Amino acid sequence: MNEQFIIIVNNGTDIVFTDFWETELAQSGLCFLSWNAVAGMLLVPELTAKTTMSDMLEAKGIIIDRRSCQPGLQSTHFDVVFDDGSNRPYVLSMAHEMTGRSFGSACNRPRPFSVWTESGGKVITLKATVE
Repeated sequence: MNEQFIIIVNNGTDIVFTDFWETELAQSGLCFLSWNAVAGMLLVPELTAKTTMSDMLEAKGIIIDRRSCQPGLQSTHFDVVFDDGSNRPYVLSMAHEMTGRSFGSACNRPRPFSVWTESGGKVITLKATVE
C-alpha cells in the first residue's frame, strides 16, 4: 500500500476536521481507525457505510481483536468486532496500516469508541475493549 498522509484534527474524542474523505483510501471504500485521548474513532467512507452501517448500528459494544483474524493474517491485520450479542456479529478486518497508531496492550478496561461518516459525522458512540 502506498503511504498516504491523513490529517485528522481532534477535540478530545471528537473529530473536528479530516481530509480522509478525499483520499484514495476512502474513495476505494477503506476504513481508517484513528486514536486520540485513549478513544478510537473509526472513519467509514460513504461507499462502505451504505452496505455496513445497519450492521454496525446493531452493536452494543466493540472488541478490537488481534487474535481472531483469518489464519495467516494475525500479524498484519486486526478485527473490529461490532458485538451485538449474537453468534455472528459484524466484523471489520483491517490492516495495521489503516490505523494511525497502536491501540496499546490488551486490557478489559473499556475505552470510548465512535464511528464517523462524512455525511453523518459521529453516528455511533460505544465502549471498546482491546484483546
